[in-house]
Amino acid sequence: TMKDTLATLKIDREEPATLVDRQTNGKLNIQASPNPFNRRTHIQAYVDQEGSYRLTLYRIDGKAVGFKQINWDAGRHRMNIADIIGNPEALPEGIYILQLKGGRGTAQTKIVKQK
Repeated sequence: TMKDTLATLKIDREEPATLVDRQTNGKLNIQASPNPFNRRTHIQAYVDQEGSYRLTLYRIDGKAVGFKQINWDAGRHRMNIADIIGNPEALPEGIYILQLKGGRGTAQTKIVKQK
């Protein structure tokens, strides 16, 4: 199934990432709403410790289309997807992976772009 395929996707060649889809892995959590995404989509993240984090949006083929390096305190955070990629309307339709990496882990979620 598509979910099984995405669960085995390895974006980071040095350290395999775990696909986290609206669930927490005890360290990091990432989700986007609404999904399919548009210019009003917000990203909600939970990080369990203060530090430097990187939010990256990847195409399904693994190519990064945008990122943002952020210093966060432990806790919940919210930002607009445009803060990472600029104008989301400029991206083609497709499946994307939103990855949060830093602290002691990596979390990812699948998001979809439709016109």
